[in-house]
Amino acid sequence: MSVKSPELSLIVISYEMARELPRTLYSLSPRYQQGIAAADYEVIVIDNGSRTPPKAEDFADLGMNLRIHSFPNPTPSPVRAINHGLTLAAAPLVGVNIDGARMASPGLLDACRRAARTDPAAVVTTLSFQLGPGPQWLSIQQGYDVAWEDRLLDGIDWRNNGYRLFDISPFAENISGAGSAP
Repeated sequence: MSVKSPELSLIVISYEMARELPRTLYSLSPRYQQGIAAADYEVIVIDNGSRTPPKAEDFADLGMNLRIHSFPNPTPSPVRAINHGLTLAAAPLVGVNIDGARMASPGLLDACRRAARTDPAAVVTTLSFQLGPGPQWLSIQQGYDVAWEDRLLDGIDWRNNGYRLFDISPFAENISGAGSAP
């Protein structure tokens, strides 16, 4: 009996994200994602030098095709860790989350997969939003911190309705005002 190869490999880079990574992985799990089966995708977390790296068994209850690797030669830039993750990807379609604090909306993986099918050379990207009352670089100046962020998330029941994330997430702007994508 052969095992079906995934259609999509998602690389997630993590560094000191013990608080954020569980949320991100939940948002990528089959219990949260809509329109895509667990067998259709894999998630590969590359830890880029955390003091306490994440362990796959900590996320076993998510029911996802998950592998966690510690990058052997971490650098401040995530580029080498991303490239390492790309060598591990089993699917022809590969996505990258540059850090483990990127939560997904419930239909994101299926939408990316469908968009990639529109052209054999398609490049698919998504808009980036940030948790908080406004652009993060401004919100931090007003006292926005992890406790505020936790209260925002606790107040919207995002695990049962992931589209509520948009209620607390403005479009991510950089300082020049142009949009960015993950």
